[in-house]
Amino acid sequence: MIRNYRTTKNKEIHEFINIYVQNEHSSIQETNSYITNKNLWDNFKSIRAMNSYDSFRDYEAENQGVSQEAYSIISKLLDLHARKSSLMGQRIY
Repeated sequence: MIRNYRTTKNKEIHEFINIYVQNEHSSIQETNSYITNKNLWDNFKSIRAMNSYDSFRDYEAENQGVSQEAYSIISKLLDLHARKSSLMGQRIY
């Protein structure tokens, strides 16, 4: 069961990165928005999360995105310098 979970997570991270590259996105947040606008989050069930940020950011209370763990992995694989996040909480769904 754990192996299947990791394999699924790896496949979803790979697909997320494919979307990022194919669409020439410049940030993970841009890919999150793309996936939200295309209603594709059901394709990312093991890495998705509802994220909430502190109030000074221009975000709604909760936003669809990747989990903090997936964000870290994706940032490393894309050689992005992860910005200091104002993430206040996440809810896996």
